[in-house]
Amino acid sequence: MSLLPFVRFRTLAERDPNGFDHTFVPASNCCRRISATLSPLNILVDLPITAIQSALFLLVLIRFGLLALAISWFLFYLSFLMPITLTLSLWYAGRSAFVLLFLIALALYAFRSALAGRPIFGAIAVDD
Repeated sequence: MSLLPFVRFRTLAERDPNGFDHTFVPASNCCRRISATLSPLNILVDLPITAIQSALFLLVLIRFGLLALAISWFLFYLSFLMPITLTLSLWYAGRSAFVLLFLIALALYAFRSALAGRPIFGAIAVDD
């Protein structure tokens, strides 16, 4: 494994203004894996999608950090590569239900931890 991605992540972590220019090319190379899941029949369709994915990759990395990037990649691959259906008669409905329940549970946990113990609806007065 090359040390280049770690050097690029360190450049971004230091909030170097030139870090964006130096990391766009490695980020677009990383997003080739995402575009490989798409149909590469038309380069005029595939290229803008890859550019948008690279920009989102860098936005999450720069704005929210490496942990948020890892979680977003995990959720992307989980939701994109797993067969998800609401038809319970199909043979993979159990896996689909597990993935959907996992995504819902993760979203509820993230929402609850973001509140940090505060009430969900704030201080709402109960009128009789």
